[in-house]
Amino acid sequence: MGILPKEPLVRDALSLAQSWSSGIPLDGSPALGHVIQLASVLRKHVYRLPQYLIVAALLHDAARLVDDFADLTEELEGHFGKDTMRVVRELRHEHSDARPVGPELLDVHVDTLSVSAADQAVILGTVLQHGARMRDKGGDPTTVWRDRPDLTERMNNYELFAAVAAPFLEPQLADLLTYTTGRAKVEAAPYLPG
Repeated sequence: MGILPKEPLVRDALSLAQSWSSGIPLDGSPALGHVIQLASVLRKHVYRLPQYLIVAALLHDAARLVDDFADLTEELEGHFGKDTMRVVRELRHEHSDARPVGPELLDVHVDTLSVSAADQAVILGTVLQHGARMRDKGGDPTTVWRDRPDLTERMNNYELFAAVAAPFLEPQLADLLTYTTGRAKVEAAPYLPG
């Protein structure tokens, strides 16, 4: 099994994601790597993963990266389908404090929860990997969190999201989310607010 399936819609989404994220770094790496890793996590941890979720994972940052995203929505929906664009639209606020984290999560479709959970696991896991590399070089792995106040300020939201979403996720994805979020909170502890 390759990282991504070879279906035309997946290739089209990957091509669009590549053009939208060209030259944009995310944690020191190209942003395209993030969406590919996200799609890969979904493939590994979601049983009978529908193609539209892989496509949504590849396109999920579009609203943040594309200035005229609202103008493109109808065209994208025509090409990639309503389910794909529903998930992309629902994920618009996932990187902000506006993301549902409590009981309001129950209003979000489980497919959207899956992509959001995988995204959180990938983001936090990437920072944990940076910390591990720092530890391997004899440094303090917790300092990577000092440089990511955008994440440490939302750690309580990440933890609450993991607790509320986990019962609705595939068990493997729920385990990954819970483990990664817990480990991130422990390593980020010196830099957490309050």
